[in-house]
Amino acid sequence: MGWSGKDNEPHLASAGGHFLLGVVAARYLLEGLLFLRFWKSTRGYLFLAFSVFFAPQGGSSCFIVRLSHPNEGSLWIGLVRL
Repeated sequence: MGWSGKDNEPHLASAGGHFLLGVVAARYLLEGLLFLRFWKSTRGYLFLAFSVFFAPQGGSSCFIVRLSHPNEGSLWIGLVRL
């Protein structure tokens, strides 16, 4: 039951969860591009390292958002994060 006592609210929490997971995925991809831009202008290897981390993390988050139940534990989530 939800906070109002109705049983039909889990889909609302799921939609909110999908939205937040999408925001996180977009943020990872944006950060990867931002650090790539910094690396191009400075050639600092730390910026390249951050870009290399954030880009695949954003890709895995995009994959997780597309799952039917992304908030539940799944073998696919674990494999993607490896």
